[in-house]
Amino acid sequence: MLSWNMHKILFFLRKKNNFRLFIRGFFFITLFLLSGMKCHAQFYAVKTDLLGLATGTLNAEISASMSHKWSVHLPVYYNPWDFGDNKKIKHLTAQPGVRYWRDQSWGYNWFLAQMQF
Repeated sequence: MLSWNMHKILFFLRKKNNFRLFIRGFFFITLFLLSGMKCHAQFYAVKTDLLGLATGTLNAEISASMSHKWSVHLPVYYNPWDFGDNKKIKHLTAQPGVRYWRDQSWGYNWFLAQMQF
């Protein structure tokens, strides 16, 4: 026998858009939790842009150090919101890039080559 709260959750998930929203949220939460399972200091990083989050854009960046002076980065930005009256701010952006660090990876100064999709 299902409890009253479980019935409310199942009713919520029966709607197609709500189910998609649930799957996306579950995916991002799982990715966030699993990304910190095995971390090596200064070799891998998962970041977010707080200013982007303040504007309603979900975002994350995965970075990896490839050598003493080179690193690769993949920031992803997603904004799924509708504001009504056919006003929308929707986008999905990926910006893969390579950074050359002058002194060492994750140091102070770097040069960037980046693409945007």
